[in-house]
Amino acid sequence: MGVSSAGRGRAVVGGGLIVGGSWPLAARVDAPPYYYLGLAALVAAMIWGGVLAYRSWEEATEELDPATKDELLEAFRQAKLEGELDEKEFERVRRRIEDDERARVRRGAGDEG
Repeated sequence: MGVSSAGRGRAVVGGGLIVGGSWPLAARVDAPPYYYLGLAALVAAMIWGGVLAYRSWEEATEELDPATKDELLEAFRQAKLEGELDEKEFERVRRRIEDDERARVRRGAGDEG
């Protein structure tokens, strides 16, 4: 790739890039206004898509706290009031929740000591 002379006294290097000139890199391009409107709409859509993607990612990776004993009992109490559970089934669930809570407390107390 040698340097050669290419008309009007400009030096051309390699594949035809003009060294020191402004023609290929800074040529003025007159684009119609709808080009810029489309470009602005595309940029706005990409920004909005980024916001939606971030919100979805944040929701998918959020840490959820487990339901407390009181929250669970309230949900089952509501189901009993609506007739979805009978008294016997509600008592069985209540005992199970309270037993699990006691076991969790015992495990936690054992870990601290």
